[in-house]
Amino acid sequence: MLHKVLPKLLIVAGLFLTFTLVFTLMQNNHIYSSTLGKISNNYENTVVNGAPMINVVSKPFTQFNESKAYNWDVGYYKGIRDNMYNGTGDSAAFRYAFFPLFPMVWKATHTGVHGMVLLNYLFFGLSMIFLTSVFLGNSKSEMFFFVFALILPSAIAFCLPYTEALFMLMFTIAFLGLLKRKYWLYFIAMVCFSMTRPAGLILSMALVSLNMINLFSHRRFLLFVKESFLMVIPIFLGWFLVLLIQHNYSSSWGSYFEAAASWPKQRDPYFPISDWSVEGFGMTAFAMFFFALPICIYAIFWGCSVMLDKVKDNAISLFSGDKEYVKKFMFNASICFIAVFVLFNYISSGYQTNGFYRYTMATPFFYIILFQLPEKFKSIPGHFKLAGCIIVFISVAVFLSSAEYGGNILRFNYMGMYLLLSLFIMFMAEPYLGNRTKIILLVIFILPCIIWHTYLFNMYLSNTWIFT
Repeated sequence: MLHKVLPKLLIVAGLFLTFTLVFTLMQNNHIYSSTLGKISNNYENTVVNGAPMINVVSKPFTQFNESKAYNWDVGYYKGIRDNMYNGTGDSAAFRYAFFPLFPMVWKATHTGVHGMVLLNYLFFGLSMIFLTSVFLGNSKSEMFFFVFALILPSAIAFCLPYTEALFMLMFTIAFLGLLKRKYWLYFIAMVCFSMTRPAGLILSMALVSLNMINLFSHRRFLLFVKESFLMVIPIFLGWFLVLLIQHNYSSSWGSYFEAAASWPKQRDPYFPISDWSVEGFGMTAFAMFFFALPICIYAIFWGCSVMLDKVKDNAISLFSGDKEYVKKFMFNASICFIAVFVLFNYISSGYQTNGFYRYTMATPFFYIILFQLPEKFKSIPGHFKLAGCIIVFISVAVFLSSAEYGGNILRFNYMGMYLLLSLFIMFMAEPYLGNRTKIILLVIFILPCIIWHTYLFNMYLSNTWIFT
C-alpha cells in the first residue's frame, strides 16, 4: 500500500511546489513580460470616485499578501471564522448563505489564507489518492488518471481557500465508511459533508431518486425506505445543525434561505446567457456540453430502462460492505447528483452560468464518474464514441458562436476551455496510447495547466472578475 501512496504524495507535493514556483516567477516583471505577458493581460481593481473599477492591464502577478487575500467568498468565510454569524449590515446578513464547517476547520488550524491554500490542496490530493486507488487500483493507467485529475483546469477551485476541498474530503471519508462497512464513519462524515456546502440537500434528493429507480428493479418497498432513511438522515442532521447555529445568531430558521434569495437569477428565455468572467464562461461551456448534458441524457435513458424493467439489479444494501455494489451505486448516485443539480441550477439561476463548471466538475461526483468511465467505455464501439465526440464538439462551437457574452473565443481568456478540450481528446485516446506516450503527453500538459491555475489564482488575489 505504501509503495503506491508515497509516489502519489510526492506528485501532489511536486505539483503544489511547481504551482508556487510559477506564481512567484510571474511576479517578476521581466519574467512575466517575456513569457505570459506576450499572450495575455491581467486585471486590476482600482477605486475611481469612490467606486471600484476593474481594468485590463499588462502587469505581473500580484503579491500574495494575507491582508489582500480575503476577496469574494473568502471574506464571508473569514467573517464566520472570526465572528460566526454575529454582526449587522449587508455583509453580515449575506454570511448566512455560507455554511459554517469550513470556517470552523479554518479557525481550528490557527492559520491564515496561505495555510488554508496548502491544506485545501492536501485535502484534494488525499481524496484523489483514495479515489484512484479504489476505482483504478487494478489498472495500469492508475497513475495516468491520478495526474490527469490533479492538473485539470477546473481543479483551480481546490487551490483557493474555498469549501470544495473539505467537501471532497468529507465525502471521500463517507465513501470509505461504506467500503469498510462502518456506518458510524459514514454518518459522521456525511453530517460534516452536509455542514460544508448547501449541496448536501441536492445529494439527498439524488439518493432518494436513485433508490426510487432501484425500487422498480427489486420491488422491495421496505428496503427502499430503510436504505433511503440511512443514507439521508445524516445529511438532514447536518442541515438541521447549520440552521440551529444560524438560528442562534438570527432568531430565524430561514436565515439561509433569505440570504440565498439574493443570489443572481435570470430565467427570462429572451435574456442572453452571462457569467461573472470570460475565463469561467469558457470552462463552463465545456462542463455543460462535454459533461453535464451527456450525463443528463444518460440519466434519462438509464432511469427509463430500469423503470421499464429492461435493467435488473440485485437487492443489495449499500451498507452491506459489497465493494463492487458500493462503487456501482456511487457511480449512479453521482449521475443522479449532476442531473438533479442541472435542474436545480436552471430553476434557481436560469441563464446566469457563473460557477457552473465549479459546481459540477470540482465535486467528488465528477471524479467518481471520471475514474469509472474508462472501464465503461470499453463496451462502446469506437465509431459510436467518435460520433458522440463530433456531436459535442459541434454543439459547443455553435453555442459559443451564438452566445453574445463570450465575444472573441480566440484569446487567452479561453485557455482553460482549450486545455479541457485537449485533455478530453487525450482521455478518449488513452486506451490506444502506449505508456511512454502517456507520460510524454502528461508532461507536456502539466506546465500550461499550472500556468492557467496561477493565472486564475492571480485574478482571485487581485479582487477582479471572479471565475467561480
